[in-house]
Amino acid sequence: MMETDIDKRGKFIVFEGGEGSGKSSISKWLVERLASEGHMVRWTREPGGSPFAEKIRTLILSDDARHADAETLFALFLAARRDHLKQTIIPHLEVGASVISDRFMSSTWAYQLVAQEQPQLRELFHQMHAHYLDGLEPHYVFLDVPPEVGLRRAKSRPEATTHFDERDVAFHTRVRDGFLEFFSTIPKERITVIDAHEPLERVQERAHATVRSIIG
Repeated sequence: MMETDIDKRGKFIVFEGGEGSGKSSISKWLVERLASEGHMVRWTREPGGSPFAEKIRTLILSDDARHADAETLFALFLAARRDHLKQTIIPHLEVGASVISDRFMSSTWAYQLVAQEQPQLRELFHQMHAHYLDGLEPHYVFLDVPPEVGLRRAKSRPEATTHFDERDVAFHTRVRDGFLEFFSTIPKERITVIDAHEPLERVQERAHATVRSIIG
């Protein structure tokens, strides 16, 4: 039997978590380790991940966006995601590379819909992603950390904070609730939850074992 295009595709794996969960540093570390083991793998991020989407990212994280309403930000995230998928994620998957993304659609659900309390966007969210993804189903690795712990970590980072980092604990508690709600709707075999409050080395090794089991 001939290999199908789907058989040749790389795996799409999304690292998610609230502020200070470690998802960015751990996902980057993981890509370097997998590459050293001979795997063809690409790291990317959201918002951003393609030249045009990175420009949208600058808008989303700017001080001007602090005063934008949730629906405006939702539209910007969707526009960035469309370009990210078309220019980066899908082309790499189609040549057999696995793609590891720092954030994806679950962050939009958690931040823009649940944390900002915008239930009217739920139907639009599902409609747009059914169209954009066209059957593409990511695997998710959720680095779970108590919001107050994550915020302390985020504020101790050397990078400048964003207007998302500066929201209160109640907002970030809703973010965590939003992630858990989103993950409750997808097949259990496509989500791994890791306790990111554990020592870094343990979290890294669990993440490595999880992703190795996915990409084979």
